Amino acid sequence: MARVVQACGTAIMLPLLTTTILVIVPVERRGRVMGMISVVISLAPALGPTVSGFILQFFSWRWLFWLMLPIALLMLGVGYTRMVSLGEPRRVPLDVTSVILSVFGFGGLVYGFSELGSPTRSVPVIVISLVVAAVGLVAFVRRQAVLVRRDQAFLDLGTFAVPNFRLAIGILCVTFAALIGVSLLWPIFLQQVRMVSPVMTGLMLLPGGLAMGVAGPLIGRLFDRFGARVLVVPAASLLVVMLVLMGFSTARTPLLVLVLFHLLFSGSLSFVFTPTFTGGLNNLPPHQYSHGSALFGALQQVAGAGGTALLVSVMAARRTSLMAGGVDAAGGTRGGVQLALWAAALLSVTAVVMATRLRRSGVPQGHAPAVPAIAAVEH
Repeated sequence: MARVVQACGTAIMLPLLTTTILVIVPVERRGRVMGMISVVISLAPALGPTVSGFILQFFSWRWLFWLMLPIALLMLGVGYTRMVSLGEPRRVPLDVTSVILSVFGFGGLVYGFSELGSPTRSVPVIVISLVVAAVGLVAFVRRQAVLVRRDQAFLDLGTFAVPNFRLAIGILCVTFAALIGVSLLWPIFLQQVRMVSPVMTGLMLLPGGLAMGVAGPLIGRLFDRFGARVLVVPAASLLVVMLVLMGFSTARTPLLVLVLFHLLFSGSLSFVFTPTFTGGLNNLPPHQYSHGSALFGALQQVAGAGGTALLVSVMAARRTSLMAGGVDAAGGTRGGVQLALWAAALLSVTAVVMATRLRRSGVPQGHAPAVPAIAAVEH
């Protein structure tokens, strides 16, 4: 229950952050602002494994939560005293039916995929979860079609009528699935094949995470100047190449090379995420900003669960097959991770194809930001 409460907080903060930026920042400056935001969003997960490794080296796992508590309380105080509401709110009734259907639809999908990637997976549970998800999502979509006609949509699926938004959703789902899958597989490879300690694993992952954050402002400025496609096509192509090369790693590959592989993998993703996310939302009219942000968040979670389930299943099947043939545990794990990384590379090829179809983004004619950026900042 505590984990659910924590997740609800994150689910509120991130879409609200994005929607606020879209409202107060002009389209020609959104890239650099999103780039600055990506510094924070990228650095926190990058520092997390490293800091956690040191904490667990000397303290109980409970200190992971106790040390976060003062930070959370500080942010609560800052938010309560400094944040102001922007724009003109309007009353929109909460459709309880949509809430329930979304729980069964999206929740069933994420749970089914997560169970599929579990070592103790239960086939009946997976089938039931995915069937419930399918029924829930069909009913959810039909319900939204009714609510849109009343201008009371819980989640406006009309955003998918915008081509750039559809492509952006597809690219982000594919690359996010690769990110989450590799985030699980690469530490397994480092610890069980390359025999690196947990603390050293965190340190080896740190440069990649830092690169994603540090590159944010530069990526944002390049997006404002050139648009998304010029950045995303070569970045997604590099992502495919790095996944293939990471799959060739062995127990004898130098640690510096492994760090470089992960650094380039993370860097390629940073050149995909910010331009694609910003470009996809730029083409939506203002009344759909919040719906677009919510869809990005929801579908990323589904993609992350699905990507993890797919790659872990591939790894486990290959590992079991190799060990049944007489290969030792380390060799089996290496072979399983290799095949899973190559599967991720094959999946990422679709992102390259979709990226070639992106068009220069811009706010639809007649839809300027609701609040001038400079005035909002001064306020």
